[in-house]
Amino acid sequence: MSIRSTLLTQLQTDLASGNISVSTELPYTSGSDTLNIKNMKTLYLDALEQELTEAYEFVNNSADIYQTESTINAFLSVDAKNQPADLDTRIASILSAKSAVANTITSESSVTSEIESDILTYTFTYRFVTI
Repeated sequence: MSIRSTLLTQLQTDLASGNISVSTELPYTSGSDTLNIKNMKTLYLDALEQELTEAYEFVNNSADIYQTESTINAFLSVDAKNQPADLDTRIASILSAKSAVANTITSESSVTSEIESDILTYTFTYRFVTI
C-alpha cells in the first residue's frame, strides 16, 4: 500500500466520528479554486512528492544505498468565527496519522495555519524517510 493510501485510510478512520470529513479527490484544486476553501471542514490530502538521495556510498559503487524522502501535504479549512468544538482533538489526530506508515527511519508531521477572509486554513506536512 502506498504512503498516500495508508495515510488516507488512517485519516478516514481517525476522523470518522467527528464533523470533519476526508476527501479522496486528487488534485485538491478545481481551476484556480482550492477545494478545501470551497468545501470547508473537509480534509484534502495532496499528491505524494518523493526525492531519492544517496545515503551511503561504497568504494566499488556496486552496492550504494539510497534513501527516499517522501513528503505529502494535507489541507483543512474552517470558519474562523465558528470553529468545530473538537478542532484541537481533530488536529492532534491528523498529526498522529503519521504513525500508520510503517518501515520508515524518520516519520514527522507538522501543522501551520493562516487566516484569510474569516477562513482559517491548516496546512499539515508529513515527511517520511525510508532506506
